Amino acid sequence: MLKDMQDKCSSILESFDLLRIILKDRAIYIEDSIMIFDQVEEKPLIIKISKKNEKIQFFCNEEEIALITSNNFAIEEGYEDVVKEWLDALTSLGFKRYIPKF
Repeated sequence: MLKDMQDKCSSILESFDLLRIILKDRAIYIEDSIMIFDQVEEKPLIIKISKKNEKIQFFCNEEEIALITSNNFAIEEGYEDVVKEWLDALTSLGFKRYIPKF
């Protein structure tokens, strides 16, 4: 599982510029980061992809619930499936899960 998470993180960070284009008007861009808002779950998530720091963070109610890097990962219990789904989605150009932030 570690290798899979590392590979997905590396792939997402490598496609950072492409993700910025794909998520145009559907995410917030702050310097070197993309912030995606997932309002589908019972507990809304924020996914922050930071190119400069080479990490992907997941937040729920302003609390970090997952940290993924190309070297390691930590996910709070109960959030494994949603984090995996997002990593899968972000490594697939056809993903539709994101919700626009208004």
